[in-house]
Amino acid sequence: MAQVDERYSIPWTPLEHLTRAAYADDSAMHFMPKSYGMRPNEIVARMQKAAAIMQFKLKGQMLARHQEWQMEYRRLLHRIDHAKGRIEVDSVSYELRDKSLPTIHPAAPTNCQRRRNFLRRLRGSFLSNQKLNDHMRYLVGHGSMYLIRDNHLIFHGCVPVDELEKLLVCVVENPREDDLDELWHLWSGPCSQLFGKDRIATFERDFIADKTPHHQTKNPYFALINEANFCDKVLEEFGVEAQGLIVNGHVPVKTKRENHR
Repeated sequence: MAQVDERYSIPWTPLEHLTRAAYADDSAMHFMPKSYGMRPNEIVARMQKAAAIMQFKLKGQMLARHQEWQMEYRRLLHRIDHAKGRIEVDSVSYELRDKSLPTIHPAAPTNCQRRRNFLRRLRGSFLSNQKLNDHMRYLVGHGSMYLIRDNHLIFHGCVPVDELEKLLVCVVENPREDDLDELWHLWSGPCSQLFGKDRIATFERDFIADKTPHHQTKNPYFALINEANFCDKVLEEFGVEAQGLIVNGHVPVKTKRENHR
């Protein structure tokens, strides 16, 4: 919040208004920040919860637009049983540790019509910010998804494959219309070169005490990179000689520790 507020001067006023209107009496105890800032922690926790719910709503709408991604299993809000205070994840029912969901209507859980003004104002603040625009233009103008230098293949995430080492392809039906959706998929989609897991379990960590559904399955790539033949295939796919090196960032910490052992 400080990065957005102090460095980019993007106001959090719309979110604060939403919080006062819908979450004024919410303890939001599971969203408490770990350190103190310029706002009371209770306010920050409610703001975090309000933003999280809005995120889950918008994600649900987006995944409904992109059936080609086959991510229906990540549309979670409509799987909530409000009467019982439970949710179904991967065909298993779990108790919600936070059952206060005042902005989710059971009949239309992803509907954001009442929050259109909030979304419009927040979106406008980001789009009109000159410093943020300059930084994003620099990133797009000078960044790249991968780099080949001195017979080294350099990239941040992974090369998504299935268990048979077949490359996974992400389909975008309307790339010009859905460019923002594609950015989300790059952040947390199972076929993303930048992510490399089957899900980002934000909802589960926020609302389910049982840690079983918190698990995120890594793409087979992270196990296969220990095989020389597979690495040669990856190098060949990018046009790098077999004796080249893969310089790979974003390798999960647990994977590195397992390999070290």
